Amino acid sequence: MELGAETVYNSGVERRDDPGPDRVTLGGRRLGRRALTLTGVGSTGMWGERLGRRNALETIRAAVDRGADLVEVPLPFGPFADLARDADLGGVYLVARLTGPVRSLEVLEARLGRRPDLLLADPGLLPALSRWPVDLGAVTADGGVPAVPGVDLKAVRGPFPAPPGRIESCRHRGVAYLAPSLGVLGAGRATVALLAPHSPTEAAALFGPPGATPPDAAPG
Repeated sequence: MELGAETVYNSGVERRDDPGPDRVTLGGRRLGRRALTLTGVGSTGMWGERLGRRNALETIRAAVDRGADLVEVPLPFGPFADLARDADLGGVYLVARLTGPVRSLEVLEARLGRRPDLLLADPGLLPALSRWPVDLGAVTADGGVPAVPGVDLKAVRGPFPAPPGRIESCRHRGVAYLAPSLGVLGAGRATVALLAPHSPTEAAALFGPPGATPPDAAPG
């Protein structure tokens, strides 16, 4: 399959157009809105075959070399944390998405090779994390901003399309909205697309110039 003006992602064809300046602020940093998620990166090919660890590492490095400066890693299950450590992601804004309880921040640091910049977790886990010296965000099924006493949320990871008003509400509250779809970029500059390329070639198409924010994507 040729990757060019259009590329297949999440079983849908999404357009790539030049958006001009395209940044979001998280943790006091200005970051690209095309982010890399290690959920499934490089793990399977077109027919579901496993492509191996070397392909995954080359895919991660291809994305980072082309400007992906925000990387999400699902923890604690699966091989993704080890990939993040071996890919040496010291300069990126590192997001750890918790898929279950974690005993301590030191456990995350050992798996990732460094402290994450942001922790995403189910709202029910956030009170226990509120004393950790790291920014927090929520993973929600509907994209809403949950009220968690004592927690100043920096981001929400939700679906796209999102229910009406969800992304707009995040923007008004100064909360970044992260979703696993390129289309979310058309819903406003407070949004971040979490992309999972399967090869270095696909990473180059998704993250290399020209950058892309679909101008006609419907807001969530």
